[in-house]
Amino acid sequence: MILIRSERGAVTVFIVVLIVPIYLFQAVLIEFARSKLAHQQMEYAAKAALRSVGGAYNNDLQRYGLFGAADGPETHAIFSHVLERNTGHGWAYADQVHGELKFERSLADLEVFREQILEEMKYRAPIEYAAQVANKFQKTGISKAMQDLASFAGEAKEMHRLMNRREEGMMKVWRAYHEWDNWISGDLDELAGEIRALEPGHREMMRMDPSALRDQIRQWEAERSLIMQQASLSEGDLMLLAQLDQAIAANQAKLADYEAWLQRLRDIRQRYEAIRSQVIPISAELLSALGDAEKANRQLHHLIDSWEMDLGEEIMQSVDLMADEDFDRIRTRVDVDLRRLDELRSDVVHLRDQLPEPAASRIAQLVNDWRTWLKQIAASESERRRKQAELTAEIEDAQGRLEEQADKVRSSLTGCDPDRRQTERELYQQLQTKTETAAGGYGDRPYGEGRDAQADAVGMAQMIGYLLQQVSESIYVNEYALTTFNYRTYQAEERGEALSIPSSHALYNQEAEYILYGFHSCAANYSAAYWEIFAFRLAVRTLEALMSPDKSWRFLGSPFLALLLAFVEGAVKAYQDTKRIAAGEELPISSKIAPSLTWHYKDYLRLFFLLHSAQPNKLKRMQALIEVNTGVRLAQHYTYWHTAAEGKLRSLFLGRYVYHPQVKAAWGYY
Repeated sequence: MILIRSERGAVTVFIVVLIVPIYLFQAVLIEFARSKLAHQQMEYAAKAALRSVGGAYNNDLQRYGLFGAADGPETHAIFSHVLERNTGHGWAYADQVHGELKFERSLADLEVFREQILEEMKYRAPIEYAAQVANKFQKTGISKAMQDLASFAGEAKEMHRLMNRREEGMMKVWRAYHEWDNWISGDLDELAGEIRALEPGHREMMRMDPSALRDQIRQWEAERSLIMQQASLSEGDLMLLAQLDQAIAANQAKLADYEAWLQRLRDIRQRYEAIRSQVIPISAELLSALGDAEKANRQLHHLIDSWEMDLGEEIMQSVDLMADEDFDRIRTRVDVDLRRLDELRSDVVHLRDQLPEPAASRIAQLVNDWRTWLKQIAASESERRRKQAELTAEIEDAQGRLEEQADKVRSSLTGCDPDRRQTERELYQQLQTKTETAAGGYGDRPYGEGRDAQADAVGMAQMIGYLLQQVSESIYVNEYALTTFNYRTYQAEERGEALSIPSSHALYNQEAEYILYGFHSCAANYSAAYWEIFAFRLAVRTLEALMSPDKSWRFLGSPFLALLLAFVEGAVKAYQDTKRIAAGEELPISSKIAPSLTWHYKDYLRLFFLLHSAQPNKLKRMQALIEVNTGVRLAQHYTYWHTAAEGKLRSLFLGRYVYHPQVKAAWGYY
């Protein structure tokens, strides 16, 4: 047992025992605080360095509203410099700081490119600005009127098809009647003559008993045989033999006449059966063709009754419809004629027991009635064929005149500068390489070659009718193309100068057209825009013509012809409109529907961008143009970058112990 002899120093020891843990605790707190401070300092430094990299965006791309930093020595140097300058201060001094800078999401990525365009245009072109195209169309009634035009054009074509189908059916009916007439007016009429020619011997043949004649012949032949058996013949026997031979020959002649008469009756019956067997299938073909014509006529009637729009109502009502009674009358007549043929068959079959005149008279009566009926329907058929021929001629004439006007438009589908042709060809080759697409199909040929002006105008009207369904964020992209790039009338229209200075771009006054259509020649892109403007103006001018109540062609009985004539009239005005618009003039969209709403060339491009919103590769073509104009590769400029930085922090109290603070940070333009 150890005894403490003195208690001196106990307090000191006790205090030391207390202070040492406190000291150690404070040291731990200080080390923890230093490490956290160093980590925070490095995090702030990393974020500052990343932001500094963002400040090194490419100025040429910024003129296009694009922000992208290049993955190059300059940006890496900025990052390292800012990171180092912000991490070596105070008690949280961390040395040997380094961080790896990585880039992602280049401007060559279509989604990244699109998002940057949307960010840019949210401030420069609110959605209402571009949506006014659709809103104005709706408020002024143009949208509905265009829908009506498209509907009328579709119904007019359908009616024309049905009218042609009806006329084809009636032509088949008439051809069947002609074929039928060959048997009735020809063979059956001749057969009536043959029946009459049976007289005067017919009555005698009816009374003749061929069995009695044959018995008499056999008896006379037996008598002759007995006489011939005698050893010698007297003069009286010889005279008797002569009389018997004469009587036998007379009876045989009568039998021959009788057989010939029977054969004539058989021939008459067979010929009648042949006529009847030929007429029956002809009548079936006739009724089938009549049914097709009747069905087409009823469908025409239904279309007219179901037409509820004001546009073209009078034109629809003027369609020449056949009455149901006309079809019923022909069908009934076919049944009557077939029944009469069946009834006459009994007369022909029983001619052996009847006099020929009544049968011949009834056949002659049928033939006369047939000719009278045929003469009646021939008059109406001739009139119908005359009208059809006139209608066909007028339609062909209208189509020819419309095509002539379209040819005038096609001859104007240029406007390119011939002095720039070689330069533009080289530029388009570059663009083709950058977009990795084919040459666009048209080359230097005008876009309108081979296209149907009428069909394109109706298609344009139909698309405009559903214009509101096309409005979406894509109009930001469309507006970007029109405000950042040049187009045909860029120099002539009032505009706010874009940062990219479109007038100085390499592809002179045709960039927006190239973005919109994607052909790799000035002629093809210009002609595509020119043709679509013409198609739009043609739809508007045709609509105005159809709305005019003083047009004589409204009552021609053919909606399709009326439509064509309206197109012809509209094409003349549309051609003049298109020339003025392409020259930079601003014209009312419609002098009748929206006279206060005026548009110039750029507005039409805005409309076409909206109508072709679903067209692929527009973003790629914008990217290609930007690279050609700036000489900057979008694939080498990024919108997002990040880092993982690490440093060293020596301990104040733990000797050689070193902390390794690590941070991760990211930054981007969106």
